[in-house]
Amino acid sequence: MTLNRQDKGAREEYARALEATVVYQVGELIVGARSSWKNAFALPWRLYRLHRFDRMVVRKGKGLRTTSFERRMLPRSGRKSLLTLDLIDAETGDLTALKDRLAQSRLSPRDRAESMLRAASLLAPSRPAISAALARLAVETDGSPEVTEEAAFLLYRAGHLSEPAGLLERLDTGRRPELREKIIREHRVLVEGVPLPSPALAPLEGSKPRLLYVSHLSLPHHTSGYATRTHGILSALRAGGHDVVCVTRPGYPWDRFDSRAMDEAAPAREIEGVRYLHVPGPSASQTALPVFADAAADALVEVIERERPTCVVAGSNYVNALPALMAARRTGLPFHYDIRGLWEFTSASKVDGWERSERFHLARRMEAMIASQAEGVFAISSPLREELINRGVPAERITLLPNGVDMQRFLASTDKEDPR
Repeated sequence: MTLNRQDKGAREEYARALEATVVYQVGELIVGARSSWKNAFALPWRLYRLHRFDRMVVRKGKGLRTTSFERRMLPRSGRKSLLTLDLIDAETGDLTALKDRLAQSRLSPRDRAESMLRAASLLAPSRPAISAALARLAVETDGSPEVTEEAAFLLYRAGHLSEPAGLLERLDTGRRPELREKIIREHRVLVEGVPLPSPALAPLEGSKPRLLYVSHLSLPHHTSGYATRTHGILSALRAGGHDVVCVTRPGYPWDRFDSRAMDEAAPAREIEGVRYLHVPGPSASQTALPVFADAAADALVEVIERERPTCVVAGSNYVNALPALMAARRTGLPFHYDIRGLWEFTSASKVDGWERSERFHLARRMEAMIASQAEGVFAISSPLREELINRGVPAERITLLPNGVDMQRFLASTDKEDPR
């Protein structure tokens, strides 16, 4: 199908209408501000001029065209940005008309593919199915290694594993080798699973009962509900006379850009009587799961040999728990899994269609496997307990461990503003 003169005229009018919107122009200003310090310095003044012009349009009517000096002073990134905006607007998922528009454009195949990849990247967090369709079309339009690699990464963000792994295995090299290996290895885990070490024949013996808790994160570097629950559990155990120590997953807190109080980061510290250990390791988010699990298990075995615990407990999710399970197996210690939530469902609540993706099913399978291998499982709620039973975890191994509140911390003050 080809575009006739009337269709082309309609498209040009549509393009002009898009360019005339304040949203489009603000976006152009922000993108331009990132290109140089001069544009960044001029951004407040340009936004003010844009605001003044928009107010003038409101007062005098929308018949004004943005061809005045106010429009000419705005940065322009050319036809590629307009095409990217056009692609983002095509949210129906039907790419037939889009292919026709691309065929009529003056852009080279490479520019068309890059425009589609930009649109796919912007749509990935909210519309993964459309993002994946655009990534596939980009590879169809220009099958260069650079486009193929970026399309594979976008397919991975959309929840796929088989397809991006197949694309990346066709490439000899790439710009992001760690992410490439992560996708390929995770696909193998989806297909083959993860081999677990056999339990040690001669378990390590401690001088006294001690619990080692492996936590995904902790105070003071994060103050989320996860960190608060961990600290509350360990504080309660300590108050009950138990010997407890917490080690965060290897690599933390240095592997998180949002970690706070990094000037206080140390291999060991004590918070309200609870001892926290931090050990070096690879980044959990940037490293392939089997590689991270092996390296993290090695680091945890060293901690176990030094601390001599008699039991290992790990908090969710499976990325944190898998190396803890492997380390417990290698040292012959019992392993328990504290599941605060199923993170794959958290992702599914934010991303449309995530529950049908391969990455969702990989997480689901891994959580079920680790819970089934544990001597005991703690579930934060009754619905979570039922879900684990549905996944094949024996009901007799699951103990309900809901959240609680230390009322003394709120009764200590009569000022209502303190608890608030």
